[in-house]
Amino acid sequence: GEYMARQYTSRVQAKKYTEWHSRISESDMLYTGDLTGRYPELDLPTVPVVENKFKNAIHDMSRLSAEARPLPVFMKKGDSDKESRKALVRASIVDTIWEMGYGSEIEETLYMDVLGTGAMACALYYNDDSDYTQFMRLDPRYCFPTFKGNRVNDLLYVETMDRKVAALMYPEMNITTEGKSRDNDVTIATLYDKEVVAQALLETSGGGKKVQAANKISTWVHELGCVPVAFVRLPTYDGAIRGLFDQLGGPMAIRNRVVSMLDEYLDSMVHASFESKNILNDDVLPGPLTVYRHDPTA
Repeated sequence: GEYMARQYTSRVQAKKYTEWHSRISESDMLYTGDLTGRYPELDLPTVPVVENKFKNAIHDMSRLSAEARPLPVFMKKGDSDKESRKALVRASIVDTIWEMGYGSEIEETLYMDVLGTGAMACALYYNDDSDYTQFMRLDPRYCFPTFKGNRVNDLLYVETMDRKVAALMYPEMNITTEGKSRDNDVTIATLYDKEVVAQALLETSGGGKKVQAANKISTWVHELGCVPVAFVRLPTYDGAIRGLFDQLGGPMAIRNRVVSMLDEYLDSMVHASFESKNILNDDVLPGPLTVYRHDPTA
């Protein structure tokens, strides 16, 4: 428990993670069209007046990527027909594992993750309900990976939940839902590394920055020889994890501001204010029977 608490404290406050998750939060604002929250210093319309290119692009690209169903076939050059058939069988096995492990159900969301956040993560595990490996999407917003070169060294996954929900999920932890402790958040921290998958329940305060208590939930010695998480990130020049559209916010904001100003200008042209010059009865409201008299001396 104490080890997990130290891992949690050191990572949630690390600059590289806070900057990455800050970029994700800004992208989330673009996705929902909250340009006023993203750029409070600009005079932007509350409701976007132009199409949301960020949202449309992510949905279009992820859908097209998920529709293409590649079936990996591993064949060596010069293999006999018998060996080629074996390769097709292996490919069919791979596709079956992916389907039976519910990988196809999260595939499109994984593409959205890598486009919007710059990374996708998928944990692999076994349970008693199936003979196949199970695939579980890990939300990049709660991922804290470390790397050795271009490979994942380990990954800490942090998920905050309601105390009552946590009490129902982990009754053996005796989570209190009354008294002073009810004000603390309950965080489930899961550490995936090459040897074990460790899970601990943390009670935090101060916006998740301070750990009040840590209790180990479970430890799984998986004996896989690798981290049981598939983690992919987009290549970047500076090595930071960045989404594909992390610089789209500025152009979107400017387009919304320009179009809203143009709309106001056109509206003022269509509904121009009345003017009068050399009219004697200019205080009479316009109408079908109104006759305006010009001033003959003007």
